[in-house]
Amino acid sequence: MTRRGRHPTHCGGAALCLAAVALFGVPAAAQAPSFALPLDCTLGETCFIQNYVDTDPGDGFADFRCRPLGYDGHNGTDFRVLPGAKVPVIAMSAGRVLRVRDGAAERTLSGPSAAQAGRECGNGVVIDHGGGWETLSCHLAEGSIPVRPGDEVEAGDIIGTVGLSGMTEFRHVHVRVMRDGETIDPFTGYRPGEAQCGAAGTPVWQDAVVAAAEDAGDTHILAAGFAAGPVAIEAIQDGTVAAPRPGADAMVGYGLAMAVEAGDEHVLTLDGPSLSVTDRTEQPRFQAQAMRFAGRRLADGAAPGIYRLRYQIVRSGQVVDEATVTLTLPAEAQ
Repeated sequence: MTRRGRHPTHCGGAALCLAAVALFGVPAAAQAPSFALPLDCTLGETCFIQNYVDTDPGDGFADFRCRPLGYDGHNGTDFRVLPGAKVPVIAMSAGRVLRVRDGAAERTLSGPSAAQAGRECGNGVVIDHGGGWETLSCHLAEGSIPVRPGDEVEAGDIIGTVGLSGMTEFRHVHVRVMRDGETIDPFTGYRPGEAQCGAAGTPVWQDAVVAAAEDAGDTHILAAGFAAGPVAIEAIQDGTVAAPRPGADAMVGYGLAMAVEAGDEHVLTLDGPSLSVTDRTEQPRFQAQAMRFAGRRLADGAAPGIYRLRYQIVRSGQVVDEATVTLTLPAEAQ
């Protein structure tokens, strides 16, 4: 799997500010914590950063790298997981639980969205890390939160499971970092609008988190599989796509990817008994998530045997990410 290049490590003025704090004897609790990854996952493999904090104070959006991965006014970092994955959410640093909300029902993405006014976060946990620093974790699974207000937690303690509660269009945890009640971009240490995108800053993430985000890049394949007809993104995320059965009148391969650039190619290659399909589709514009499917009607029905699908995202002739899956149809329906 080919990964995209690194962006520069961020350092500069905020580091000098922290040095001045130490020199003038301000208590250590006033300094920024060093936050760990908020999920028990591997960044770039089992979890992915889908949206960043909006650094643009106006109507537009730009993340701290001047990239479009997010939306206007977004005040946190969204860590996405694979469709259907049940990934633990963990405390990013030691602290005390301030507030908990549980009991919000989870939604199905292919169904209607219930009214969320005032409860856009869904099930969530707020932790006080000292010195005015707090974190909020949103969209946790209903009934998954083991902590209560007043509990002391250490970095890595489980505080819930990624879910689909609140206002969400994909399975993820929304993490908001705050100091004295104001949003802080954890990749720079700046408040939104305090500095232009691309300005140097000092992350409040641990170095390992920053490095992992740089190494992972933005574009990833989230799912690939087989269907007997047209496919919708919501059905992929809900896990409700039905695989073809023996004798099905069509064989379709699909793929879902995130952060697909304008000009990228979606390449679907589907092979099987008396079946060979290659579909190349150019991405017309940047999309936070994009799905493609291709296949063929089968006059005699899907024959028994092994079907193989390879889904690739190709950029300037180079494979950015790819996935290969197989489907075995038995001689008789089971």
